[in-house]
Amino acid sequence: MRTVYNQYDSMVRPLQKWLEEHGVKTEFTTSVINIGFCHDADGFSVERIVCERDGDRDEIRVGSRDYVIVTLGSMTEASSLGSMDSAPILKRKCDGGSWALWEKIADGHPQFGHPANFTDHIDESKWVSFTTTLHDPTFFNRIKGLTGNIPGEGGLITFSESNWLVSIVLPHQPHFIGQPSDVNVFWGTDSSSINPATS
Repeated sequence: MRTVYNQYDSMVRPLQKWLEEHGVKTEFTTSVINIGFCHDADGFSVERIVCERDGDRDEIRVGSRDYVIVTLGSMTEASSLGSMDSAPILKRKCDGGSWALWEKIADGHPQFGHPANFTDHIDESKWVSFTTTLHDPTFFNRIKGLTGNIPGEGGLITFSESNWLVSIVLPHQPHFIGQPSDVNVFWGTDSSSINPATS
């Protein structure tokens, strides 16, 4: 099952609206740089969040009734965008914050995992995806004819003989709110970027 629109319009925007209506504050210029733990007989609990707000260090105290949800590592961490004329720039873990945060949390605490298993192998785990915008329905019609699936209902289609092992998915159209009626959009990924041995 897929959302009718893209995940941002279908999930992120409504969730953000709901959270804001319930008093949740979002800080886009704040980076969490460490988590302060309290160790007791029950295990670990978070007592403070160390962060930087607009370049200034700050701490957020965490109460006993508070919940802390932390994202450690991310497949889109330090991602970059390309264009029709330029390739995306390959960034490293130092260009983002979530992997560095995981390394700090895990340092001396093996129960929080081993980020080096992932962070030190970027060339083996990097991921490339692309979005294509079409102003002609021919491609969509051909794919529908070959697979029998209408956009939004089929799974990934992998071109197994492609040197890049390209896979695409045709989402429901319109894919974006306000998308013109004469536009079709599909998404794809270069699977060889995940497994270089296939290229």
